[in-house]
Amino acid sequence: MKLTLTRVLMIGPAGSGKTCAQSLLLNEDPPMGIPSEYANSSKPPTLLQSDPHTNAPSTTTTPVQSSGLTPHSIVSITDSTPIACKAVKALRIAFDGKETWKRITRDELLKKLASSLKKAAENALRRRQISAHPHLEELEGAMEIDLEVPLEDYDPEDVLKEIADLLPKAEAQLSEKWVYIVDSGGQPAYQELLPVFTRAATLNVITLDISKGIDEEFEFMYRINGREFPCDGGMKYTNRKIFDSVVSSASVQKPIDIEFVKLQSKHSMSFVLGTHYDVLIERTNEKDAETKVVEMSSNLMSELPQLESRIISKVHGNSVIYPVNTMQKHSSKRQKNSREILETISKCIEATIEIDVPIRCFAFELYLEKKAKGKGFVTKDEAIKEGYKLYMNDDEVELALTILHNSTIILYYPRIQPQLVFVNPQKIIDVLSHLLALTYVDYPTAQSLATNVTEFEKSYLTKNGRFKKGLLKKFSKVFSDDFTPEYFINLLQHLHIISELKNQAGYYVYFLPSALPAYNNEYDKDLPESIKPLYYVWLEQEDEWESKKLVHVPQGIFILFYVHLLEQKEYRVEFTQDSKYRDAVSFWIYIKGKRYTLYIINCYEHIKVYFDGPKKYCPQVRELITTTINKSSDAINAKRNHANAFPCPNKKKHCYCVVDEENQVANCILCKSSDISENDETYWCWFGLESDSSSAGKFNF
Repeated sequence: MKLTLTRVLMIGPAGSGKTCAQSLLLNEDPPMGIPSEYANSSKPPTLLQSDPHTNAPSTTTTPVQSSGLTPHSIVSITDSTPIACKAVKALRIAFDGKETWKRITRDELLKKLASSLKKAAENALRRRQISAHPHLEELEGAMEIDLEVPLEDYDPEDVLKEIADLLPKAEAQLSEKWVYIVDSGGQPAYQELLPVFTRAATLNVITLDISKGIDEEFEFMYRINGREFPCDGGMKYTNRKIFDSVVSSASVQKPIDIEFVKLQSKHSMSFVLGTHYDVLIERTNEKDAETKVVEMSSNLMSELPQLESRIISKVHGNSVIYPVNTMQKHSSKRQKNSREILETISKCIEATIEIDVPIRCFAFELYLEKKAKGKGFVTKDEAIKEGYKLYMNDDEVELALTILHNSTIILYYPRIQPQLVFVNPQKIIDVLSHLLALTYVDYPTAQSLATNVTEFEKSYLTKNGRFKKGLLKKFSKVFSDDFTPEYFINLLQHLHIISELKNQAGYYVYFLPSALPAYNNEYDKDLPESIKPLYYVWLEQEDEWESKKLVHVPQGIFILFYVHLLEQKEYRVEFTQDSKYRDAVSFWIYIKGKRYTLYIINCYEHIKVYFDGPKKYCPQVRELITTTINKSSDAINAKRNHANAFPCPNKKKHCYCVVDEENQVANCILCKSSDISENDETYWCWFGLESDSSSAGKFNF
């Protein structure tokens, strides 16, 4: 089957309207409402008011309720979205020259597949009949018949057997156009984990709240049970920072590794949706709001012009921002907005991939969904048995599971025992999301996330990023059958999201760096000055003959880097007595028995490394850091396009002196010249510069 696939990731800051925007793309009514217990009363400031722009994750049942993490009596349709929601499948339908995306259920897909196969089988039979009876040749032009049976004529329970019977008879290549939409959580810790659970999107829909300025600072909030809590201890973020991070991360992603790919772009594209446009209009007027959007667009692209080719441009006049009220209730205006957006997206061929996927693989996913109903996963043995129904052998089942793991949100990790296939991985994602949420909320609210969680357990996780297996057991309604706390821990260790540590009492605890707060510059007063910091920057190059351009640190790199560094065996490393942060760490590193301090800080435009040991050990430290970054890059399928650099000596914004190891020089990427001395040992010790004057300026690799 020729499958034209658009993999969409809804991404943006918390509260920017990602879920509402998803409803707009699907031409569905906007999600509305607040928790029923708050709907008819005046609440104090800590409670969410009935703001129609709240980012509601669902209009029906929330992931919290479906996973058993919240008491059934709480209706929380305004809760923050978890790391990632179960993907929505939709069909791309062209009608009267206009494109529409229509959400489609598993049963509808099954019926549509059965109907298409039946039509193909009947036409294949007629072709064989004509071939056997030449005197019927004049009928060949009219032999293709339309046996499209109304979907309601199919019984879902009988469709599976019919598909299996029709597969060998169809003798035809079917064609489908799918859209696969994943809605993500906006909290920074969630977005850092997102690359671990979602494959590279072909299209990132970035939602930015344009009622705020491009550089206007705001706090991230976490919403649950009608209340909101600040994340990251008052740290500030901006629309620009979010945009730069998302587009940079997308630019360094490798193409999706899927069997049978026929056509795929070298990189994903991004579409910028400016939400809360109605609020901007209310503050000024429609004409001034229009002008403001154009200014925002120009300002947004000013710092990363090199990534202009990765953004769908001129989506609204000459603007890269399409302004919209995602809560628009007027059906004709809402439909118009939806179609304008989709028509613009459909013209961007880079936003799709084409796969010649075996029809059995397509049907196999639908079989697994039925088998996993109610628990979200199947065992490998159950998957094999479902494959037998489609006449697939064990090797074909393994191949199909690998394809589904790489191209959908289905998760399959054969190295983890017992072997499970998460058709709906919400259970995994929800437990991890709610572990992190424990660090945001107050103690009474934490009880709705984990039954009988203690204040010590919450504090231990919040301050130290650590938890014991016993905490997971308090998510009792989530785990069932083969999906146990032990399996969950093994999986997170396999993904390098957590690291196993032994505490002073000799018991094992688990370190989750994502649970730590954001860095507050605490280390600055202690950073060593005898050796200049070594920077790691990420560079992207469109073509060989063009210069390399700076992009930001890919999302997800630093969290995995943290764990990989703890788990490496070449050097003994320990936490210092300093505070720990999600995006900065100080380690004691032992070299030949002597202890030194290593500081590593994620500044988002770059990662910088400080070392207080002898200069002769700097090359070893650099090699350790580089190897660890490479492993982290591979884990999230990102290119290894980082380079070593030093700060720009002219202090030009967004400029770095990038080291060319082969030619033993450093060149600024924006300045025409630099004045970093070739014999300044405080810089070049990282690369093995000899200290004696006779060899000054030379590398000693």
